[in-house]
Amino acid sequence: MPPQKQKKAADGPVAPIFAARRTQEIRQDGGRTPPEDGGEDSAGIATLIPASKQDIAALFQKITEVQEILAGEIVRGSQVVKAEIQALGSRTSDLEARVEEVVQQANTSADVVNQLQDRVEGLEKAMEDASNRSRRNNLRIRGLSEEVSQAALEATVVGLFQRLLPDLPAESFLMDRVHRALRARGPPNSQPRDIILRLHYYKTKEKILRANRERCLHYEDVELQLFQDLAPITLARRRDWKPVTALLRAQGLKYTWGFPFRLIVTKDSRTFSCTNVSALPAFMDRLGLQMPDGVRSTLPPQIQRLPAEWQEVAD
Repeated sequence: MPPQKQKKAADGPVAPIFAARRTQEIRQDGGRTPPEDGGEDSAGIATLIPASKQDIAALFQKITEVQEILAGEIVRGSQVVKAEIQALGSRTSDLEARVEEVVQQANTSADVVNQLQDRVEGLEKAMEDASNRSRRNNLRIRGLSEEVSQAALEATVVGLFQRLLPDLPAESFLMDRVHRALRARGPPNSQPRDIILRLHYYKTKEKILRANRERCLHYEDVELQLFQDLAPITLARRRDWKPVTALLRAQGLKYTWGFPFRLIVTKDSRTFSCTNVSALPAFMDRLGLQMPDGVRSTLPPQIQRLPAEWQEVAD
């Protein structure tokens, strides 16, 4: 009797994954087990039990459940991320608004400080001018020995001035006061303190200064220096402009100091003046000279405004 052919599964070919799953389930249930020679029967064909429709349906059901779980987790995760992004955007918007307020307040403060600085500068100039005006009749003598006592100062100074202006009567040299600079006397070999005096007549003071430009004062073979007495702030400003005046002298240009503080230069029968360091480059350019190095401003710099570096966008 011819061997009976095996009946094919009605469900058609089955993927190995389903067959393997079915085989594993049979083993777990204590059913038939594959042969010990590597899982093949005597005919050399692997023992694979096809999965049923119920198995496939159950597998697809579990896949669907996993998909639903993953979709739910993705939705919940995206909602959490969206909420955090919205919260971060809200905080960022609040911070930008705060920063904008801070920038506005800083710019307002900078404007106020700059205005106050300009006012303080104006007040300082007014005080400087008032101080220099109160010293208009004052002269300062440098180099007179400390051996000259306070009691002999007036007579000694009048004698020096009479050598410069012998034609003036003694009454013209009337002095309101004369004294040494108000500081402690230095060591024996140090520079003697300056003599500060106030002449009663302004015209006499001017004549003494003009005569001193042509003829120097001497006391016991020591050459003395004669200056107009000025406010300390004026002297400090003139020291700061020393590179400029040195350049002018090197170029043979005549200059003088004006009041309130300004530098006046004469070139080619024309007069040029400058009052502050910020205008000095243009002043030197008009004179046809290069800006010297080492010029320092006694004024603090202006406070710069802060720019707004962001823009608001629509949601």
